[in-house]
Amino acid sequence: KQWYQRRVRAGNTKISKVVISNRVDCCQDRINGAQVWVRDTMCGSVTYEAGKDTYEIDCGGAVGRSVRSVQNDNYLTLCEVQVIGSPAKDASDAECWDKGDRDLKGLGYNGSKSTTRTGKTCQNWSEQTPHRHGFTEANGYWEKGLGDHYYCRNPSS
Repeated sequence: KQWYQRRVRAGNTKISKVVISNRVDCCQDRINGAQVWVRDTMCGSVTYEAGKDTYEIDCGGAVGRSVRSVQNDNYLTLCEVQVIGSPAKDASDAECWDKGDRDLKGLGYNGSKSTTRTGKTCQNWSEQTPHRHGFTEANGYWEKGLGDHYYCRNPSS
């Protein structure tokens, strides 16, 4: 699995589209099937067309702090990735865990809560202290909305 990630400087951003410039010197067909993700939302994938070197992927306003291009079947060889969007308010003001939804246990929550109900700050997902965990990019959990933040998540779904 090959991937490239671009972090958005503005923080939470409403991503309207991603423009990928393919390399033109060789291997243009390697881009075929490359997927574009914002958090755990797949915006779309590239369908290679001979002679075409720029591809626009519509993200429909998906909110995130980074965009990831993933190629599962080949090498990912890109020339440039441009992210088009605008600053967004918090993705959601909902609680991580809703008492009326006990069975869900926070599955699918993608908001920006970063403290527990008792007021403790959550651990950054990219850190292994004070608690070690296996929810890492290397273990395939990037699609669960984890990353360099302290936001509440339940990646075990």
